[in-house]
Amino acid sequence: LSQRGLDLIGRDGRVRATLRLESNDKGVLGFSDARWEARALFGFLGNDAPSDKDDDWGLMIYDPDTRRDVISLSTYDQGKAGRLLVENRNGAHPFPAR
Repeated sequence: LSQRGLDLIGRDGRVRATLRLESNDKGVLGFSDARWEARALFGFLGNDAPSDKDDDWGLMIYDPDTRRDVISLSTYDQGKAGRLLVENRNGAHPFPAR
């Protein structure tokens, strides 16, 4: 248990799973591996400019080689709309299409 939240530490001493409260006490569950911290996230998806009105939630899975999301299921517009994005070698495939 830390001030950031509840962390599960791997044998190498690095955080492998974490449960945290982000801005405005909104929860996020994160998983890491030896290649990259925050490889998968589930819960509140904050941004670089937090606001009390933020209310976007989702599931994000990242590719540690490209540092891009491979799969994301998220809400936007303060939780009023949602989207699914699947990315592969041929590019990003959002639904609904933009």
